[in-house]
Amino acid sequence: MQEINNTKQNTDSTNPTTTSNKVAINMNDLNKEMALELIKESKTIALVPSKIAGTDSFGAAVGLYFTLLDMQKDVYFVYPGKVPDDAKGLIEKDRIVANVDERELLVTIDYAETPAASAHYATEGEALTIKLGPVAKDFSVMDRVKIELVGFEFDLIVVFGAQEIEDLGGTFTHLRESFSHARVINIDNTERNGGYGDVNLIDPTAISLSQQVFKYTSEWQMAPSEKSAKAFLTGMTYRTLNNPVANA
Repeated sequence: MQEINNTKQNTDSTNPTTTSNKVAINMNDLNKEMALELIKESKTIALVPSKIAGTDSFGAAVGLYFTLLDMQKDVYFVYPGKVPDDAKGLIEKDRIVANVDERELLVTIDYAETPAASAHYATEGEALTIKLGPVAKDFSVMDRVKIELVGFEFDLIVVFGAQEIEDLGGTFTHLRESFSHARVINIDNTERNGGYGDVNLIDPTAISLSQQVFKYTSEWQMAPSEKSAKAFLTGMTYRTLNNPVANA
């Protein structure tokens, strides 16, 4: 019996298919670990579902969005354009970032150790005037007034259901600068994916992206909230109902 077992083990180890499957499984496990580490370490995260994958990618992204939000992560849902009909109500409109190019002008005035007691602002036409006083005549504008543009500075971008990064269309155009210095997690369930991410989570056996991402969150021991669960379920249901292979 021992001889038979050894023979079988040796046969398996020299079988190219078996070896290939083991390597693929090990790589998938490694990629999932790397993705989790990126999520934990990142300060500002953008979740970008592909429009091509419709409700499935939208539901997967929303599910992960609320999961990360519950973990106190600084996360943004980036999706310009019309929300898929089947996905309406999964996420509030004011949580959706349609234009990442927009910036805010931030003016900071340091009035410490001055007699300034009041601040006023007025608008005239398209001009804004701010008045702070009283201040000493030697008040240094150069040292005490700071003006800067602030906006989205993502250090991690998670893409759902885009075979190539260009499939994101206008979103890719707006995020091009962020993509150049942010890390990218690429999540997809098709073998046709180009593997453009720093970490690629590609699982062609997954029936849907929502099922795939829900599985990852479970393996990462992330507890889905009611909103997350609803989003995942919506994506899974949509994909199943619209996938003739899954229904066969």
